[in-house]
Amino acid sequence: MAAALTTLAVALLAYLLGRSTLPLFVGRSVEPPGPVLQLELLLGNALLSIIGLLLAETGQFALRWVVGIAILVCTIGFAVRASRPEHPGTPSYDSRDAVGIALLIAGYLWAFPPFDTSLFGLDSSLYLASGVHIAEHGSLVIHDPTVALIPLAERVQWFPLYHPESNTPPFLRVGGGLLLADLASDRVLPAFQPLLSVWVAIFSAIGGDQAMAAPITYFGALFLWAFATFMAALAGPWAAGVAVGLLTSLVPQYWYSRFPMPEIPSEYFLWGGLWVGSLSLSSGARRLGALSGLAIGVAGLMRLDMLIHVGAALALWTALARRQSWPAGRGFAPALLLMAAYALVHQLWFPTHYFAEMSPRLLIVRDYLRSHHLLTFGVAGFVVLAVAMAAVMLTESGLADGAGVLRAALRLAALAAFTTYAVAIVATAWPDVTTNLAWLRLYAGWPLGVAAAIGVPLWVRRARNSAQRFVLVFGLLATAQLFFYPPVSPQPLWAIRRFLRIALPVATMAAALPLTSLAERGRWLLSVLALVLMAAFGPRLAFTYRQPGYQNTMAYVRSIGAQVPRGAVIVGDPAFFAESQLHIALWITRDAPAYFLAGTMTDSLRALRTAMRDRPMFWIGPTDRPPPVVTGNLKLVRVASYTFTVAARRMEPYDERDDLGLREISLAMYRVDLDPT
Repeated sequence: MAAALTTLAVALLAYLLGRSTLPLFVGRSVEPPGPVLQLELLLGNALLSIIGLLLAETGQFALRWVVGIAILVCTIGFAVRASRPEHPGTPSYDSRDAVGIALLIAGYLWAFPPFDTSLFGLDSSLYLASGVHIAEHGSLVIHDPTVALIPLAERVQWFPLYHPESNTPPFLRVGGGLLLADLASDRVLPAFQPLLSVWVAIFSAIGGDQAMAAPITYFGALFLWAFATFMAALAGPWAAGVAVGLLTSLVPQYWYSRFPMPEIPSEYFLWGGLWVGSLSLSSGARRLGALSGLAIGVAGLMRLDMLIHVGAALALWTALARRQSWPAGRGFAPALLLMAAYALVHQLWFPTHYFAEMSPRLLIVRDYLRSHHLLTFGVAGFVVLAVAMAAVMLTESGLADGAGVLRAALRLAALAAFTTYAVAIVATAWPDVTTNLAWLRLYAGWPLGVAAAIGVPLWVRRARNSAQRFVLVFGLLATAQLFFYPPVSPQPLWAIRRFLRIALPVATMAAALPLTSLAERGRWLLSVLALVLMAAFGPRLAFTYRQPGYQNTMAYVRSIGAQVPRGAVIVGDPAFFAESQLHIALWITRDAPAYFLAGTMTDSLRALRTAMRDRPMFWIGPTDRPPPVVTGNLKLVRVASYTFTVAARRMEPYDERDDLGLREISLAMYRVDLDPT
């Protein structure tokens, strides 16, 4: 109940933000754009994302500030509307909004309840823990006072490089995704983009532990509405219904609408932005292009690689598409560039592991271009000079005007940018078609792939504007790149999420087109048989994944943490901590910095105990693995033991079994002391 009520409260706040500010993005149009409620929620959620992230970046996050700033924005928005009576105002609601509300409720119930992945959730555990930290401390930064207690010369032994092959920071503060940008600093950051954690903080601040995972279901339902609306604009409501049915039957869409990861929120903002881009062209409300760019930019804040996918597709589109075929209305490019700049600035101030991961690849690209003399000053300068002289000659002779030359230069620049992107992929990655096809066969099925291939030419014929055609190019390009190099651990259920945001929605849309085309020709039976074939001989289906999982994990964390004084130090078995993420949860909930130490590392444990001085220290590990051997003045005093059960999915490398299993956890907690005698 807490999760549902918190979701309703957040949706109301987003609605008020969108309602007050949407007229600034609409302007006059040939026909009223809609559904209006969907536009308002998209704008409100985008603004709420930016408000929350800015507050967390400045260390001022608190629910009262989020609500206060939102109210201030609403007041300004309504005041601007009142001061401009000639302004067309917000379009009115209609039946599309009622249908959308019904779809939202159905989508929310479809994915409810969200999983509490505080334990055994891989990266998801860190997103939740980071959100709880933001809610309680108001900042993205986690300050670790124990770093200063370790001599500077010894810190590199405790905190190795996150990417040793790069030989550049950040450093791994502790396994599980916490980084140190500088060994001389106590500033610890999560390894991933923080926007999902900001949303976790908002929900946690309102509804507590029972609501902290609810953002994922909220965005899962919102995405289904955006997806359906885009498809309805492309091919009609029946095609939208078929596409939604296909997509919601797929395990990845269902699983990650319950399992907190940034893919689903990023998917929502991406497809919301793509739909608004199409709407800005079809309705004539060209200023909605700015909302399209804003939403896609927020998708990039949620997951940085989204900006790479979008940027590559826009470069290719600009280079090859005909004139006046931009995929959104006025304001799209400035808004998207502004959000991309914000994402890059954020990355500089709050660096994640992505920069260190990308740096070696960028160096490979540089060396590749240099080996072909493409970066030699003489060659590059000659090309630039030749192009400039040709432009001047064409303009002076009257064969081309200045605007035409500028457009040609823009096309050349876009083509160069896309070529650089393609070289980066080819020179730094490797195709793994077999593995990717195996994952897609498992979770999407070959019949859907065949139907999608048939649907591509139908998409081209049905597309009513350049935005809808751009989405097809974007989807095909991103899918090809993912086949070439999906940077993800090779557990099938874990890895398939890389195809979730772009490839699977585009595939299900394309697959729905031939089915509805058959129905439109009166061949209903053939259409139904094809649909049954896709379900029966295709992928694993979502309804078989309805079992409860990851229940009460934060309650277990709170129970264990009750024995840990605030500010203590947690030490434990590396294998168990890396698998369970218990150390991350205890650090966040008890302000107890964590260290990995195997039971055999007695000397290291003694050195760490000595360095921590008066801070309490506890060693935690499974009862079937021995604690450190006590020697010399080192003492271990057993404090407590815990036994509990967690239901979690199997996620093993290259193992297609992703069945739900019960983990029987039995832990022992020891206080680590030094005998002064």
